[in-house]
Amino acid sequence: MIETLIPYDVDLAAFVAVGALVGLLSAARMHASDRWWCPDLAWFWWPLRRFVLPPVDAALGHLPLVMAKTRVRDNEIVATELDVTHEEYLERVTRTGYEAQPLASIARLEESADVAGAGQLERSSIARYHGPKPFGLEGLPDWLRRYQVHRRVYGEDGNLTDTAHHELNPWRPDLALPHLLAIGLDVHRGVEIAADDLYIESQ
Repeated sequence: MIETLIPYDVDLAAFVAVGALVGLLSAARMHASDRWWCPDLAWFWWPLRRFVLPPVDAALGHLPLVMAKTRVRDNEIVATELDVTHEEYLERVTRTGYEAQPLASIARLEESADVAGAGQLERSSIARYHGPKPFGLEGLPDWLRRYQVHRRVYGEDGNLTDTAHHELNPWRPDLALPHLLAIGLDVHRGVEIAADDLYIESQ
């Protein structure tokens, strides 16, 4: 009977296990200051993600929840050759509601992309949220909305590459496993929204 309450075709045990863990993380975040998710703390989250997530991933047998590394394809590119520093980029996206994603997997831009940062690991992982909140409770924080636009930035200062995709929000216990399974992933929509946020034309 409980399977009928799950809106996605996923394994029940995995759904419950992943949802419970994400529920604990979300509860912890409820009690933490929002200051910790500001994009300008990328200097803190990036080393933590780069050096902590891979060994955790290896120790746990490459579990989906702690995927240390993923690959970003060239169809996720929003813009290239952005003539701003990494810090300036983060300032711009902060004004449109993006925040740091400390638990996201570390992504490498595929080498065939032929843009700045190709073959390199990301410099930042950020997201902003939209859509309905659980049970229509508008008093809940924005980071519990149904969807997120997740973007990553690559390259050197003055020559940055911006990538994005649209997906279910992994901070939601009911959406965490579908998110990990890429259910509802929409690259094209993410690129369009991200381009609008930066007031540029997407490729």
